[in-house]
Amino acid sequence: MSNPFPETEHVFCLPVPEKSAIQHNYVLFPRGSYLPTPKASNSSSPDLEPLVFTVPSSAPKPGAVAGAMAQAASHHSDSHTALLRWAVASFLESAGIASAPIVSADPRVFHSAARQAFRPSEKAVHVKAFRGSKDGYLFFLPTGILWGFKKPLLFLPLDRVVAVSYTSVLQRTFNIVVEVEVEVDGAGAGEATEEIEFAMLDQEDYQGINEMYIHRHGLQDRSMADARKAKRQLAENKKKEADGEGAEGGEPGGADGMTELERAHLEAEQALQDDEDEEEEDYDPGSEGESEGSGESSEDDSGGEGDEGDEEDEEEGDEE
Repeated sequence: MSNPFPETEHVFCLPVPEKSAIQHNYVLFPRGSYLPTPKASNSSSPDLEPLVFTVPSSAPKPGAVAGAMAQAASHHSDSHTALLRWAVASFLESAGIASAPIVSADPRVFHSAARQAFRPSEKAVHVKAFRGSKDGYLFFLPTGILWGFKKPLLFLPLDRVVAVSYTSVLQRTFNIVVEVEVEVDGAGAGEATEEIEFAMLDQEDYQGINEMYIHRHGLQDRSMADARKAKRQLAENKKKEADGEGAEGGEPGGADGMTELERAHLEAEQALQDDEDEEEEDYDPGSEGESEGSGESSEDDSGGEGDEGDEEDEEEGDEE
């Protein structure tokens, strides 16, 4: 089975807001689809859109998964959420995209101060907001800020956020502006920044957003943006190196032009040489000479004492 999204980069499992029955949305963002990306007019790459699956929290019916995967799926059929989580993780792993973990909302990272009307005993991990004329929800997640669930969905990773500011702070509502780095395709490819504004957030959530999330992650300080960018670039470089080693490792000669047998032989010789060097360092050729020298010094000492005794005897004889 071919992977329709070979470059899936972000995966989320989020509760569906304002539903009396618990439901979850699974969101898969292909690479390049989670940020507003200006493209060159001559760009021929297709526009990729995120996938959204909505599942209830109830248990699936027996036999919901058939075929070769049925037995493996039976261990994860306690609920639709667990089943789909397993299915998505297995799908990504089989496609070689193990670096895209499934991220869920965490009330310890952020939760709204407002009480939910449909499930009042449960902390809301979202806030209502508008983007332009469209109403939706903001999720402040461990890895970034997600806007959903109306198109176009957006995800603003923490390592791409330049700064966060507030505008139109009124008695009941306020706006939040997130400046992010976006990629520019085509000739003169590079990075630019774009400001994305979310409006009409409830003033009741201002303190929680500002203290629990913005300040905790240093998003209000532009000077921290370089550190976040450097961290992202380091992670991307490591991933490229790992991908390169994996591709070269499949060749007969490997990354260094050596076969596995030659490399193992070289490592064995190096280990043997290291052992010999350690033995030479432990052996001290001057230890025997030092012991002999100490014996001679003892004889000299005893001889010196004997001479002193003879002189005393001669003096006693003279006195007599």
